[in-house]
Amino acid sequence: AGGGGGGGCGNIGQGGRAGTRDPAGLSTVSGSISFTIGAGGGGSAACAVSSGDAGGATTLGSLNGAGGAGGMPNVGSDQGGQPGPNALNGIGAGTGGTGGGTNAPGSTGTSGAVLVFLDLGSSPSAPGSVTATPNSSTGAAQVSFSTVSAYPSVSSYSATCSSSDGGATRSASGLSSPISVANLTRGKNYVCSVAATNDLGSASASSSSFLMPGAPQNTTPPSFTGTAGFPAFKSPPEVLTGNPGVWNTFGLPDDTYAYLWQSQAGCAGGRTPASRLPNNQLNFTITANDVNNCLRLQVTGSNASNPSWGSNVAVSASSLQVTTQPAFTAQSPPVIADVGYFSGYSFAASGNRITYSIDNSAPLTGLPPGMSINGTTGALTGTPNPGTAGPWTYAVIATNASGTVSSTPKLLTVSDSVVDRLVITEQPVGGRSRLAAL
Repeated sequence: AGGGGGGGCGNIGQGGRAGTRDPAGLSTVSGSISFTIGAGGGGSAACAVSSGDAGGATTLGSLNGAGGAGGMPNVGSDQGGQPGPNALNGIGAGTGGTGGGTNAPGSTGTSGAVLVFLDLGSSPSAPGSVTATPNSSTGAAQVSFSTVSAYPSVSSYSATCSSSDGGATRSASGLSSPISVANLTRGKNYVCSVAATNDLGSASASSSSFLMPGAPQNTTPPSFTGTAGFPAFKSPPEVLTGNPGVWNTFGLPDDTYAYLWQSQAGCAGGRTPASRLPNNQLNFTITANDVNNCLRLQVTGSNASNPSWGSNVAVSASSLQVTTQPAFTAQSPPVIADVGYFSGYSFAASGNRITYSIDNSAPLTGLPPGMSINGTTGALTGTPNPGTAGPWTYAVIATNASGTVSSTPKLLTVSDSVVDRLVITEQPVGGRSRLAAL
């Protein structure tokens, strides 16, 4: 605000006017903002030629206003004091009051427009360049990040590491980078985030996913080889050759593996360990106990020097059912057929995964043209072609990975469906002669 005007001759100047806040909206800010600016100047007590005293000045921060000078006499009339100067370091100030006339006080200066800019602050931005580096020795992750500037200043940084596959969530706080987050679950995948916090809020950013080193982690499942993928009980016994798969040891020594073969009856229901001695063998010898079962290999990886790290388990794909030597359970087909007609029949054999074929090796003739056997179902299909009338001999062969068996020889007599001429060789009733054709 401007100072008060100088007083007239014999009068003191009026006091400066108190500053005000403008705009009124600033009143919502906590605390008060007010400015009191300089007092008015005094008049010349003797009404001498000289002017009155200069107005007083009051300074508050960058705000400064002064009162006007006192009035001075003039021939024929009294001249009031001069208006007080404005001073607000380049920002609009109030106007000084007008000087008073002789024996009259000066007027009060007006309030100035004061522009006040306040930085009220904001929540911080998210930390940048968040990276998490796992420590295989300690089980901790070193979380690094770029700190941020904020008003109010950041009071703390909090790092939180969360697992996507069952690992424990862990957190730690600090005032700068890096922050160490301890006791992460080994062998689990993690993402770590960092939050910057001040009095007005927080913001966070996350690292890329990483795997916490620990017990060996399987990357390629176990497998095994046998009779072209078809395990069989046979003589000599078949041995399945196991492969433990590929495991990530994180560069740590003392990784160790345990092997367990599992058997599943009928390839349905729960799996149980296959009873074998010695146990914990990578290879597996098939016995009669395994017939009709499906087999698979389970591998468990751990660290012998650090059992507290736990273990990880991986299993192979299941085998098909273990076969045994085929044995016919149905081999009584029809023995007659006509050209263009056969009633149908299906051979059957036990032993799993049977393939059927016709044996036409001498002295067998095989099936008549137009007929065949379904190699998967054992069904005789088709009908005899014209011109195939007569006897046919054949056998059916059942084959799987355990061996081959042949049925007993079969006879199929085919008729051409044409009625033969009938000749009577005895005297017919009624007196007809012998050999009379009907």
